[in-house]
Amino acid sequence: ASLGQMIANIAHQWRQPLTELTLALFNIKKAAQNEKADDISKFYDESKNIIKNMSQTIDDFTNFFSPDKEKYYFNVSDSIVESIVLLESVINDEMITLKTNFEDMKVLGITNELTQVMINLINNSKDAFIQNSILLREISVTTKKDGVFAIIEVQDNAGGIPKENLEKIFEPYFTTKHKSRGTGLGLFMSKMICEQGLNGTLDVKSKKKTTTFSIKIPLDKNEK
Repeated sequence: ASLGQMIANIAHQWRQPLTELTLALFNIKKAAQNEKADDISKFYDESKNIIKNMSQTIDDFTNFFSPDKEKYYFNVSDSIVESIVLLESVINDEMITLKTNFEDMKVLGITNELTQVMINLINNSKDAFIQNSILLREISVTTKKDGVFAIIEVQDNAGGIPKENLEKIFEPYFTTKHKSRGTGLGLFMSKMICEQGLNGTLDVKSKKKTTTFSIKIPLDKNEK
């Protein structure tokens, strides 16, 4: 069952970069036909980065299911910035305004796992913007300390989530997207990573056409 979840989620995470890779290869072919060496080099580097990130996705999920993975303290904001960098082209292409407000704090876990959760949440917002035909697209990512916990909030104005779906949203294989766009495992895996990998929680609230996902992780004991 775990292997099936991992493979399905890798497929989910690979859809976007595979599209980008196809486009980059097409641009390389076009640049070669027009003998534009600079463009060939640019699109070649872009392709290498896409493939590197796809490979990292496999490593991240393989490590997640490894029983002997080693946890360490890492800075929450570094992990979030990594996810934003990986999604930069998607955010720009979909004309999404992304606002951030970070407070410096460390938690115990594996930074790539939190990065993967953030990628899932931002991608979900992006899909909701498209599905609900939202023109002014805004995502805010904030971090703050709340007692002995680090709180990460991801809020979007993508139209909110209907009450009947809110209770099912973290169930495996539940999805409101077309089957070509999602497996329904993204939020299930994200919740599992938060609970098992980061010893925290992942919750959701939706009102007034906005949705807020909240991640709660115990702080490094030296930061409480």
